[in-house]
Amino acid sequence: MNSSPIEFTINRRTIITNIATLFSGSAIVQALTAVILLLTARQLGPEQYGQYASSLALATALSIIFSLGLNLWLLRAGGREPSRIGTLLGSIFGLKLSIGIVWFSLIFFLAPFINSSSLPTNLVRLAAFTILIGNLFVTILTSFKAILRNRINASLEVVSICGQLLVTLLLLNAGNQNTFDYLGARTLILLISLPVALIVAQVILHLRPNMNTAKQALAQSPPYAISEFLAWMFMRADLLIVAMKLGDYSAGIYSAASGVLNALFIVPNTVGFVIVPVLSNLFASHVEQAWLTAKRALGLLLIIGIGLFVTIFFGARLLVLILGQSYSESQEILQLLSIIILFQSLNYGTAAILVATNQQAKRTKVQFIAVSINVVLNLLLIDRFGLIGVAYVYIITEIVLMIGYAFLVVRYHRKTYSNSNSIDKESSI
Repeated sequence: MNSSPIEFTINRRTIITNIATLFSGSAIVQALTAVILLLTARQLGPEQYGQYASSLALATALSIIFSLGLNLWLLRAGGREPSRIGTLLGSIFGLKLSIGIVWFSLIFFLAPFINSSSLPTNLVRLAAFTILIGNLFVTILTSFKAILRNRINASLEVVSICGQLLVTLLLLNAGNQNTFDYLGARTLILLISLPVALIVAQVILHLRPNMNTAKQALAQSPPYAISEFLAWMFMRADLLIVAMKLGDYSAGIYSAASGVLNALFIVPNTVGFVIVPVLSNLFASHVEQAWLTAKRALGLLLIIGIGLFVTIFFGARLLVLILGQSYSESQEILQLLSIIILFQSLNYGTAAILVATNQQAKRTKVQFIAVSINVVLNLLLIDRFGLIGVAYVYIITEIVLMIGYAFLVVRYHRKTYSNSNSIDKESSI
C-alpha cells in the first residue's frame, strides 16, 4: 500500500508550534536525564561515576565510525525532500545497523587492551552497545524531526526516558551500587524503545531501503561525520583527558558539572533542530525569507542563552545540595562553565544556517581549529592548573568557535545579497 506524499507547510505558526512541541518533549527528556545522572552520581560516588561517564564518553567518540554524521544528513535531506523520508530513513537505518554491528564487535574484542582504571573492560563494552542502540533510536526520531512531525518523536523519547528513570529508581531503592547495573538498566529500556520506534516509523513513513540512496548518503557523509566527531571532541574530549591525567575522582567531579551544562544545551538545540529543515527548504526557494527566519531564530537563541547563563550561574550551589559534599568542587566548575551556554546558544543558530546552506565542509574547518586549540591547551595546562584550567580552556575555545561560525555566516549573507543585486541589475537592463 502506497502512502501519500509527505510534505510540510512553512509559516510562522508551523515553526513556533514545532519549536514548542519539540522543546516541551526535549525539556522533559533532558530534565529526567539530568535527574538520572544526578541520582546515579550520588549513589555511585565520584570514583565510580567517573568510570561510568568516561566509558560512555569513549564509546561516543568511537561511534563516529558507524554513525558517520548521518543523522544530521538525514535532517537536512528530509527537510529538502520530505516526500522521500521513508526511503531516506530506511536506507540510513540499514546502513548504520550494518556498520554498527561490525563496530561493536571490534570494540568488544579491543576493550581489554585499554589500560586505564577509568575505563573498565566490562563498562566499555556495555557503553559501546548502549551507544549503538541509542544512536539507532535517535536516527528514527530524527526522521520525524526532518518532516516537522515532532509530536511523534517527542512522545517516543519521553516514554523511553521515563522507563530509564523507573529502572534507575528501582536500583536506588534496592541500594544497588554496581556501576554496570545502572548502565545496563538504561540499555535494557533502549532495547525496548528501538523496535517500538521502528514499528511506528514503518506504519507512518513506510520505510523503503534503497541501495542508491544509501550510497549517496555514504558519499556525502564525510563532512557531516567529521563535524559530528569534532563537535563531540569539543564537548567531551576534556573529560577523557581529565580521566587519563587526573583519575577517576576528578573525572567524576568534572563530569557532574559539565553533565548539567550539557543537559541544558537541549534548550537552544531544540530551536536548531527545527530551524535546520525549515531553512534547508527556504534557502532552496525563498532566500530573503530564509534570512529573515534565521535572524529571528538567532534573536530567540540570544534570549535563551542569557536566561540559561544567569540560571546556571546562580543555581550552581544546588548541585552540591543534591549530590552531597563529596561533589563540592563541582560548584565552582559549573559556575565557570555557565557562560558557555550563552555562546553555545548562538552557535546552534549559526550552525543551523551553515548546514542549511550546504557549508558543512567550511563549518568543519572551524571546528577542527577550535578542537585542536582545545586539546593542545588542555594537555599543556591540565597538570599545572587542574580542573580550573580545563574549564577556562573550554570557554576560550567556545569563543573561537563562535567567531568562526559568525564569520562564515556573515560572508555567505553578503554573497547571497550581492548575487541578488547583480541579478536585479541584469534584469533591469
